[in-house]
Amino acid sequence: MKHAYLITAHTNFSILNLLFEALDDPDNDFYLLFDKKLKLSDEEIIRYQPEYSKIFTLPRAEINWGGYSLIDAELSLIKAALQNGYDYYHYMQGSDFPIKSKEEILSFFERNKGQEFIDFKPDFYQLAHFRCDYYHPFADNRLCRTQKWLRYLDYGVAYVQKAVGFRRGKEALYFGSTLFSITHGFAQYVVRQESSIKKRFRKTIAADEVFLQTLLMESDFKNNSFRFGQPYSNCYLVDWSRNNGNSPYTFVTEDYRELITSDPFLLFARKFNEEEDFHIIELLFEHITKNERYPRCI
Repeated sequence: MKHAYLITAHTNFSILNLLFEALDDPDNDFYLLFDKKLKLSDEEIIRYQPEYSKIFTLPRAEINWGGYSLIDAELSLIKAALQNGYDYYHYMQGSDFPIKSKEEILSFFERNKGQEFIDFKPDFYQLAHFRCDYYHPFADNRLCRTQKWLRYLDYGVAYVQKAVGFRRGKEALYFGSTLFSITHGFAQYVVRQESSIKKRFRKTIAADEVFLQTLLMESDFKNNSFRFGQPYSNCYLVDWSRNNGNSPYTFVTEDYRELITSDPFLLFARKFNEEEDFHIIELLFEHITKNERYPRCI
């Protein structure tokens, strides 16, 4: 089985290079899309050159938190990888890292071939509709993440639409993590829907956590959903509880035992920050590759 890892990243490049090394295998390739706002060159970012895997870099694009540009980036990565054809397409971000070895990951997808690994959070139905039923005119403005006044203005425009009874769509929407592993068949289906995706999710906010879940549930592929309705159905260990649900918890060295003893179907974890604690990445790398070049002190 062949695997394409589709990655967007704007920080944590040391983590990214160790990820290349940890997953370097004839059955794995990497597709990268970097934000146009990055000042570093591709050569400065990509320091590890895989022995077996291939690395493909796409033309840079401006990617703004919460905007349609996030969906556009994912679609660009899927389309690029489809040209070479893979059994699975895995979307990751720069703060993610595997917690199982490449052999375990390859074996897992071989055993579960044909299933779609997409996260669903049923309790967030209303949030999905607020994000996508109303126009969010400032969501793709790069200042929307950093300037609270602009984000509040964007939300205010949406609340006015809600108050007057306007809705841009009446279809059911589904919510979950933006991270996924999907089959070749579903990847082809998603790309065929590109024009309708743009029409439906343009001028929404953070719809990258809605569009793929909704597409899956509207298709016959929904019957292949892995652990549907259960936690971690995209095989990612993410902890929202320790930050009161405001953002994913950042794993540190003290969490090492928790990470390496996690359930067998948990293959990756989010999130990590190399400036806050790079040693946890070194420990995980040593554990999943049996490479002991890093000092093992925790």
